[in-house]
Amino acid sequence: MARKLTEVASKLAAKPAPKRPVVYIVDFENIPKTDVAALLRKEQVIMVVLAANSTNTVTPSTLETIEANPERVDVIIGRITRKEFVDKLVTAKIGEYAFRFPEAEIIVLANDKDYADLANHLNDHWERAVPIKHIAPAKSRAKRAPRAAKDGSARKPKAATRHQPKTAAKLQPERAPNAKTAAKPKAKAAAKPKARPANTTPITNPDAEAVRALLANLPERRLPKSEAALLNAVRNYRESVGLRSRPSTIVKHLSECGIIDTSKSPVHYVL
Repeated sequence: MARKLTEVASKLAAKPAPKRPVVYIVDFENIPKTDVAALLRKEQVIMVVLAANSTNTVTPSTLETIEANPERVDVIIGRITRKEFVDKLVTAKIGEYAFRFPEAEIIVLANDKDYADLANHLNDHWERAVPIKHIAPAKSRAKRAPRAAKDGSARKPKAATRHQPKTAAKLQPERAPNAKTAAKPKAKAAAKPKARPANTTPITNPDAEAVRALLANLPERRLPKSEAALLNAVRNYRESVGLRSRPSTIVKHLSECGIIDTSKSPVHYVL
């Protein structure tokens, strides 16, 4: 009888502990290239939380992943662009999910180093310890290494020859002693600015009107160049401003009113 109980006890001791469900909380403001699909494929992952600001954009494939998994992806957009505001959203989500899923392990993906200390501090004050891990993605550090490790002589002359003509062209008018030559750049600068064509077409959709107003306030160089980028921008506007129409509906309405032409590359705007 004693032998049988010993065998049972040894089997119970050797039995692996049940795996905890996992919640990923991502500081998407600093890590915008996070592979959301890869996180969802990981074992035991029940939720991926993305904390971002109103200017963050995503690739079309990431957007499809988010829209296809509404029950497993939580997106929170910081409507205030103040420094470290998104960090506060990450902290709030740590507390929320620690108590929504008491048995879950929380993994914070962020470049900031304070989340590990924050986890220890929270566990000192909460009634129960919450398994919180902080992981700084290796990709960000790997990108810095080649920049720091320069080969010296082989790369420096190339950088100098690339930028030298542009610098010389900018400084040349200032060095010219002749007043006539100095006046020529000013005349060109006065004739160069070009105004965007105004569009007076009335828009019946208030959400589309709000998006047109937001796009009209952007510098021309910051306007989305492709239809996918435009949809991402409208999605961010929708989250930050509180629009009700779908991004595709807003873009379609703007196209029908002649405000944008997505058939052209880059997208043509008449704001």
